[in-house]
Amino acid sequence: HESLKKIFTPTWRIVGASMLAYLISQNFDVFFYGMIKRLAPRHLWLRNNGSTWCSQAIDTIVFCTAAFIGMYESQVILGIIASTYILKIVVAAIDTPFIYLSRLIVKLRPSILPK
Repeated sequence: HESLKKIFTPTWRIVGASMLAYLISQNFDVFFYGMIKRLAPRHLWLRNNGSTWCSQAIDTIVFCTAAFIGMYESQVILGIIASTYILKIVVAAIDTPFIYLSRLIVKLRPSILPK
């Protein structure tokens, strides 16, 4: 029970790690997405996945390191980083067809966008 309590009890360290990881990774994501768009404007899948994969690597590493360093052994933290990152990559890959579908819908029905 103490182990679960330790993991699921919100702490300032976890909140701070989350905010730090979000700030760094989202700024990088916006920058990198724009850079890919300038270099390969026709490849939406590359922008979507490339920027997400890189920014989520940063997010995962920063968060897990800041939140868990000193609490768990390095091997445990690396395991958390690897498993979390793999899950994020899978989700990003799965959402690619939906990005193209939404783009097609907007192209066919531009009136659905707010004015």
